[in-house]
Amino acid sequence: EAAAILSFFSGKETLGVCWDPENSCAEGEHPLPCGYGFVRNRVAHLHVKPGRNMNLSSIGTSGVGYEEIFKALLADNYSGAAALEHWNSPENMLSGMSSFKIADSSGRAR
Repeated sequence: EAAAILSFFSGKETLGVCWDPENSCAEGEHPLPCGYGFVRNRVAHLHVKPGRNMNLSSIGTSGVGYEEIFKALLADNYSGAAALEHWNSPENMLSGMSSFKIADSSGRAR
């Protein structure tokens, strides 16, 4: 859907998208490379939330985790924001975030 909107406004490079890989995966879109390929270099904001397993290691049933998403974004010089969505309780959020790895600008996890 976002790709269709971006195509309609082609030439308007200031238009970006809020990408939610978990929602896209729920609609049958594999996050990498397919989903990201549709919005590559147009992501202005990223939504980060847990899948059914209440962690960030796999987006839906794709086997792709947020670490790979951030590596792809940073490789394309992403400078937008990321929002952490609610995980139903503070305890779940803290537990899930403790497993999260951040990639630096070279794409290496730290």
